[in-house]
Amino acid sequence: MAHGIVVDEKGRWSDHELQHVSVLACEVVICLGGDYKEVSSNKENIDNEVVQRWINKADKEHSHPPQKRKLDDTNLGKITEFVLYILEETEEIEKGDKRKILRLALNEDEYLIKLWRAIRTEEKQVQICKFIQSANLMFDVNLKSKTQDVNAKQPFETMNLLMLNSPN
Repeated sequence: MAHGIVVDEKGRWSDHELQHVSVLACEVVICLGGDYKEVSSNKENIDNEVVQRWINKADKEHSHPPQKRKLDDTNLGKITEFVLYILEETEEIEKGDKRKILRLALNEDEYLIKLWRAIRTEEKQVQICKFIQSANLMFDVNLKSKTQDVNAKQPFETMNLLMLNSPN
């Protein structure tokens, strides 16, 4: 390996130095009278690869997915307790729906957190009703209350409430 070209202990070449080497190779071929077109084509390939590498690196650095809003341990405990209480008061029409809601709570799903924030101050029966209506619409589950008919209320009341309480 040539001195000054290696940038790290892994033996990777610096993009800038690699481009210099390709230019030097072109100059050597011209001086020796060889086929300049083939070397020039190789140089263009190196340049294109370096540019593509720079673009990919820039994309990786600037494309951060929006981070999930993390709850502190107290709020995570409260939302989990809230969801467990609601799930005790509901029946599954399709097996696995309660598990799906509990997973969303434990994964700190943003929409479930918004739903919790929107209805946590309501009375318990109203919370149950609004939670079931919203969860059925938002999370593609089919839950029903053990004690009252949730479908009697308008599900869009809760959705409007969520939109009003949304921090965005």
